[in-house]
Amino acid sequence: MTARTIDGYVLDCITEETVSYSSEVTEYPIESGGKVADHLQNDAPVVTFTAVVSDSPIGDAAKARGANVVPSSEAKEFLLGLRAERRPFTFVGTTGTYDLMVFTSLEFPRDGETGKALRIEAELRQLTLAEVKRTVVRQVTKLGHRPARSAEGPPQWLCPDLE
Repeated sequence: MTARTIDGYVLDCITEETVSYSSEVTEYPIESGGKVADHLQNDAPVVTFTAVVSDSPIGDAAKARGANVVPSSEAKEFLLGLRAERRPFTFVGTTGTYDLMVFTSLEFPRDGETGKALRIEAELRQLTLAEVKRTVVRQVTKLGHRPARSAEGPPQWLCPDLE
């Protein structure tokens, strides 16, 4: 079984996980013969999960913890630091591996059953990167003042060919 991780930090368990795939669809009619794909934008995947980091871990989580640390405190500090850095990370959950994720929500709820564990509720959104291509456009030389030709109607400009 693969360890469940956030940016390499091992979670004890994920108790609930949902992946949402939504799309933005135009509200306007599409011409007959038009490409539907031009009027539909797929949004980035959103992963919502609840996880636990216990102060008495077992299995992979126990092996990943250092000595003389309180896992719940270490996890909270790590996650808040990751959020503060505002950089994308990889999330390995029960539904798959997701790259380029960022926090859109991060909560640490406590109740009478939490005990000495850290409960994590988070929402992650995947970033979409676009490749930027730059093209050099030749510089147009100054054309200077161009007199208008007198003719009936509005002025017309005499434009020399640029080729």
